[in-house]
Amino acid sequence: MLTIDDLSQAVAAYTGGFVSYDEFEEWFFAASRGKFGEPRDVLKACLDIDLAHSEFLDDAVSESEFQRNLLGIVAPFRATDSVVQDYVVDTPYRALTGRSSTASPARRALLTV
Repeated sequence: MLTIDDLSQAVAAYTGGFVSYDEFEEWFFAASRGKFGEPRDVLKACLDIDLAHSEFLDDAVSESEFQRNLLGIVAPFRATDSVVQDYVVDTPYRALTGRSSTASPARRALLTV
C-alpha cells in the first residue's frame, strides 16, 4: 500500500539529487499503479504528480520547475521538523534503487522533511 510518506520520501530523494529522474519515474509508476484503491490523500497526491509529470513531458515546464511542483504537492503532508538525515536519504534511495546511499553527511544535511 502506497503512503504519503512513501511519496514524500521519493520526492525528497529525487529533488535532493540522490536518485535520477528515470529512477523516480520508474518507482512512481510502479508504486502508484493501484492509486485508485488508496486513501483520498494518496490518490490526490498521485493525480497531482501525474499532472505535473505530464506537464514536464510536454515541455510545458523545465525539470527544475517539475521538481518544485513535486515539492509543492507533498509539502502539505511533510513533517515540519527535520528528520534524521540517514533515514530521509537512505530509505527512499534504497526503495528506489535497492542499494544504500553514499552521500556525504554534508549532502545529507541539505535534505529535510
